[in-house]
Amino acid sequence: SKELTFYVNGQKVVEPNAQPEMTLLEYLRNKLGLTGTKLGCGEGGCGACTVMVSQYDNDSAQPIHRSINACLAPVCSVDGLHVITVEGIGSTKGGKRKGEGGLHPVQEKIANFHGSQCGFCTPGIVMALYTHLRKNPSPTMHSLEEAFDGNLCRCTGYRPILDAAKTFATDVKVSGDKTHKDAPAKAGSKGKSAGKHAFWESGPLAGFDGVEVSSCTQSKIANAHAGESKKGEEKREEIAFPKELETYTPKSLEIKGERTTWYRPLSLEEMVKIVASNPKSKIVVGNTEVGIEARFKFSNYPVLVSPLNVPELNVIKHNAAADAIEIGAAVSLTTIREYMQDLVKGKKLKDSYSYGSLVAVLDQLRWFSSTQIRNVGCVGGNLVTASPISDLCPVFLATNSTLTFAKAAAGSGKISYRKLPVSKFFLNYRKVDLQEGEVMVSVSLPLTKKTEHIRAFKQARRREDDIAIVTSCLRVELLSAEESLRAAEEKAKEEHTKLEQSRAKAADSNSASASSSSSPIVKDVSLGFGGMWKTPVRARKTEEFLRGKAWNESTIKLAVEMLGKDFPLDKSTPGGMPEFRKTLCASFLFKFFVHSTQQQAARAQKAGGGGEAKLLQLPKSYDSSVKQFQRPVSHGRQTFQVNPDSAHIKGIGQPLAHRSAHIQVAGEAEYIDDLPPKHRMLFSALVLSTIPHGDIVRVDAKGALAMPGVCGYFGAEDIKGVNEVGHWGDEELFASKTVHCVGQLIGIVVAETQRQAVEAAQHVAVEYKQKPAVLSIKDAIKAKSWLGEQEGYLLSRGDAPKAMASAEMTVEGEMRIGGQEHFYLETQCSEAIPGENGEMTILASTQNPNTTIECVAHNLGVPVHKVVCKVKRMGGGFGGKETRSVNYSAAAAVAAEKLGRPVRIVLDRNVDMATSGQRHAFIGKYKVGFTKDGKLTALDVRLYSNAGWCQDLSIPVMHRGLFHVDNVYYIPHIRAHGFACKTNMPSHTAFRGFGGPQGLMVAEAAIDHVARALNIPGEVLREKNLYKEGQTTHFGQVLTHCTVGRAWRECKARSQYERRVKEARQFNQENRWRKRGVALVPTKFGIAFTAKFMNQGGALVHIYTDGSVLVTHGGTEMGQGLHTKMIQVAAGGGGGGVCFVV
Repeated sequence: SKELTFYVNGQKVVEPNAQPEMTLLEYLRNKLGLTGTKLGCGEGGCGACTVMVSQYDNDSAQPIHRSINACLAPVCSVDGLHVITVEGIGSTKGGKRKGEGGLHPVQEKIANFHGSQCGFCTPGIVMALYTHLRKNPSPTMHSLEEAFDGNLCRCTGYRPILDAAKTFATDVKVSGDKTHKDAPAKAGSKGKSAGKHAFWESGPLAGFDGVEVSSCTQSKIANAHAGESKKGEEKREEIAFPKELETYTPKSLEIKGERTTWYRPLSLEEMVKIVASNPKSKIVVGNTEVGIEARFKFSNYPVLVSPLNVPELNVIKHNAAADAIEIGAAVSLTTIREYMQDLVKGKKLKDSYSYGSLVAVLDQLRWFSSTQIRNVGCVGGNLVTASPISDLCPVFLATNSTLTFAKAAAGSGKISYRKLPVSKFFLNYRKVDLQEGEVMVSVSLPLTKKTEHIRAFKQARRREDDIAIVTSCLRVELLSAEESLRAAEEKAKEEHTKLEQSRAKAADSNSASASSSSSPIVKDVSLGFGGMWKTPVRARKTEEFLRGKAWNESTIKLAVEMLGKDFPLDKSTPGGMPEFRKTLCASFLFKFFVHSTQQQAARAQKAGGGGEAKLLQLPKSYDSSVKQFQRPVSHGRQTFQVNPDSAHIKGIGQPLAHRSAHIQVAGEAEYIDDLPPKHRMLFSALVLSTIPHGDIVRVDAKGALAMPGVCGYFGAEDIKGVNEVGHWGDEELFASKTVHCVGQLIGIVVAETQRQAVEAAQHVAVEYKQKPAVLSIKDAIKAKSWLGEQEGYLLSRGDAPKAMASAEMTVEGEMRIGGQEHFYLETQCSEAIPGENGEMTILASTQNPNTTIECVAHNLGVPVHKVVCKVKRMGGGFGGKETRSVNYSAAAAVAAEKLGRPVRIVLDRNVDMATSGQRHAFIGKYKVGFTKDGKLTALDVRLYSNAGWCQDLSIPVMHRGLFHVDNVYYIPHIRAHGFACKTNMPSHTAFRGFGGPQGLMVAEAAIDHVARALNIPGEVLREKNLYKEGQTTHFGQVLTHCTVGRAWRECKARSQYERRVKEARQFNQENRWRKRGVALVPTKFGIAFTAKFMNQGGALVHIYTDGSVLVTHGGTEMGQGLHTKMIQVAAGGGGGGVCFVV
C-alpha cells in the first residue's frame, strides 16, 4: 500500500501523500489544525505533545491504549491506529444530549484544582492522565503519580495536578483527614483552633478579621469524592474504538516522500530483503534516536524501515529449553516491563530460578526515561545505539545475554542467522558488530539460578527521566558453605604446591582467599558498567581477581582497588567527574556485596542453616546501604487567609481557578504558534554565530537562497533604522563586524515553511577570524573584564574592615552558584505583520510589549506609534521573556518589512537555549566576623556574576544580589562589593528572583560556615541574629512591621522542627551509610524596583450598560493568573461578581 489509513478523534483519515520525515505532531497541527497538542522540546522530554494511540489486540480482543510523544512519532507509524488528542476528549462547548460535549472529568478536575497556570503543558498533562485512566480503570494514587513521569510543568509545581489526578484513584480514603479538613477558622477564635493563628493576632495584620484555611491533599480529594456522590454524576461516554480498526489487516507499506521512503514489511524475510537492498537504511521503532538526529543534527535517512509488524521481532516469551527469556528486538520497554512484572509477581517460573535477572531489568526500567518513551522505545534500539551510559546494556553484559541476527543469504535470499554474546557486540563509541544487511532479531536474557545474586544500579542527577552518570549491573555466583569448604581445601592444596610466594602476597591471599570457611566462595562473577568507558563494558580485571576468592569485606576492599585499574579515568575523560564516577563504582560494588550477603544469609536460614546464616550476618548499620528508594505518595498542605466580608460576592477573597484554565485544559487556548497562518505568511530561522569571539570576514547566503521555498536572507546591512536592541546601546540586533558569543544573531532566513527555513539557515556560510575569548567568571576576574561601572558596585554600612580586625572570630570562604536555563514550555516566538503606511503589528510571547515596540520602531526607522505589540498569553516566561524576547520580534519585523509579508518566528528548543541566556552564575567570596557566643559583627563580601557579553539586565541583577547578602540577619558592619563580569557568553538575563537567590545563597553559606566554626546548630545561630523591629538594613531601609521573628517561630512550631531533628539524629546513629538531615532556613525577597518610576501601574476600566466590565491593564499573563487577579480586584471594587468582568 502507498497510503496511510488511521483515525483521529473518531474521524477516519486517509493520507495518500504522507511524508515519512513528518512527525505525527506536525501532521496534527499543520494538516488537521489540531493545535491543542503542543511542541515543547521536540525530543520527547517535556510531554507537551502527549497524545493517546490505541491499537486493537487480537489476543485479548480489545484495544490497547498508550501515551506517546507526537513530536517523535512519524506519522507513518500510526497507520491502522486510533489517535486521540486533547480536543477529542472534551471541549468548553456543551453538547445537546446527555453525556455528550463539555469538558471531560479529567479536564474539569485539573482546571478546578488549579492545575493549569500558563497552560502550555496542560494538554499533554491532560492526555497523560486520560490515557492512564483508559488503560487502568482502577488506578492507585501511586500509579497515577507515575503516569506523569514524562510530563514537565514549569510553573504549577505539580501538587495541584497530582491532587486532581488522585481524585480518580481507587485507594483513596474518602473519609478524609479530619485534622486537615478545609474547615475555616476565624483568626483568634477559641476552642479547638485556639493558638493556631497567633501569627495574625498582632502586628500589621491585626484587625483583619480574616479566616485561615488549611487545604491539604487528603481533604481536597475527599471533598471531590463527596461532591461527585452528591451529584450522582453519570459516567461519560468515551470515544469508541473504530469498528473498522478491529478488523484491520496490516499491509506492507512503501511510502515514498520527497526525501525519504518508509517501508513496513510484514515478515522477517521481507524485512531482510529490504535491508539488504538498502544498506544505508535505518530501522525505526520509537524514533527516539533517529528522530532527534534528524531534527537537531539535520541527519537525512533516505530509507526508514518499521519492524512493528514482523512477528519474530515483536514476541517476548520464556524459552524453557534455553533457560532464558527471549525478547524480540522491537518489543517495547513497557511490554517487557509488564511481562516481567507478571512473571515475578505471579512466581510463574520453576523453583530453580531466582528471578534475579528479571528484577535487574525491572529495576532499570523503573527509572528508564518516561512512560511515553517506554511505550515506544525498544530493546533493540537500546542495544544498537550503544550508548556508553545505557541503563539496560550493563544488565545484558552481566547476565551473559546473547543476541540473534538475521540477514538474507547472498544468492538464495534465504534467511541466515548469527548469534553473538552481548559482551562482543560493542566495538567502540557508538560502534557495534552489526554486519551489513543484518537485522537484530532478539536478545536472550538468561534466567538466574538460586546460587546467583544480581543487582542493577543507576546514579543520575535525578531519579526519573534522566540519563545516568554511572549505571551498572553486578552478578555473582556463590558456592554454598559445604561447597566452599571443599573448594577451600582444594585451594589450600593448590597453594601449598606453589613456591616462593612473598609474605605480602600471602597475606593478601589469606585475607581474601577461600581459606575462611565462614565466607562463601565466588564461583563466577560478571560486573557490567555504563558511564565508565566509551562503550558499556565489563570490569574484567576485577572479575578475574574475584573468582575463587572468599566473598567477604576484605575481598571487596581489594576488589575496589582493582576497579581503579579497570577504569583509569582522568581529568580529560569525556563527561568529567572522574573521581566521582570511580567512587560510584566502588559504592555499587559494596552495596552489591551487602545485598548478596544478606540474600545468602536469608537462603541459609530458610534452608535450616542457622549457623551459616549467623556467620554471614553483617552489622545492622549496613542495612540502609541496600534499601531501594521507595517514593511515598506525595501530599501537600497549604495555609492561607480568605476575607469573609467578601463572601457575598462570588469569587472575591477566595482562591479562584485561573480564568483561562478551562480553555487551557481543552486545548482551546491559543499561543503564537497556534494562530492560523496569515495570508501569504512566511516562516523564519536564525543564522547564529558558531564561535565565542571573532570578526566576521564573510557571510555567504547563496547556498541557502538556492534552496526550495527560501524567500530571503537578511542581516545587519538590511536594517533601515538603527542596528541596536536593548536599553544600553551595547547590543546589535544582527552582528555586523564582530561576534561576541556562540549563538549571537547574525541574520535571519525566511521561507515558505518552517522546515525549509531551518534547513536553509544551516547553509548560510559564515567565515570568521577568531579572537581570544573570556568564558568564565575566573577568566573575567583575571582579565578585569567588567560591564557597567569598572570599579564595581558598593553597598556598605559601618566600618566592615575595622570591625573585622577587632572581631573575636572570623571565617572566610567562597560560594559558587551555577546558571540555570529558563525552560519556559513555549519557546521564544513572535509574528510580525506589516500594515499600511509603514505600520507593523507584533504578536509576541513577551513580558515586555513596551520595549518590543520601541526596539522594533528603532530598527525599522519608524516612529513608535506605527508599531503595535499584542500579547494574549505566554506559555511561561520567568524573566526570560522580559528583554531577550525583543530580539526575535525585531528580527522577524525586519524580514517582514523587507518582504511586505507576515513573518512568524518560533525557535526550536536548542536554538532558544543557545541564544536567550540563563540565570546569572555567581561566585561569592565572603569574610565574616562574629563573637564567641554567636553574634554576627561584620560581613565583607564580593559578588561576581557571569553577565555574558552585553549588559541587558545584569547590573540590576547584581544590585539585587547585593541587597540580599544579609538575608534576614542584622549585621552591624557590612561591605558588599559587586562586579558584573563581561564574558563571551550569551547575555544572561532576568530570572525568577532576579539576583536575590544568589545573594541569599552566599549569605547562608557564610552562616553555615560560622555555625560549623562555633560548633552550634545552624538554626541557633540564625535565630540569634534575626532582624528586629526598627533596625535598619545595609541599604538603608528601616524595618517597620518586621514579622521575621514571628514567622520563624510559627514555622518552627508548625513544622515540628525539633521532633524532626531528633528523628534524623536517631536515624543517623542507626545507619552507617545513609544519612538524613533537616534545616530551618529563612529567606527574604525585596519587592519593587529600585528605579522608583517603575513602581506604578495603570488600568482602563469600561463599564457597559448591561453591567459587564472590561478591564485593560499593563500587565502580561504568563501563568501567574494576573488577569484573574485583576478581575477579582475589579469585581471587588465594583461590588459585582467576577462573572461580569473580563
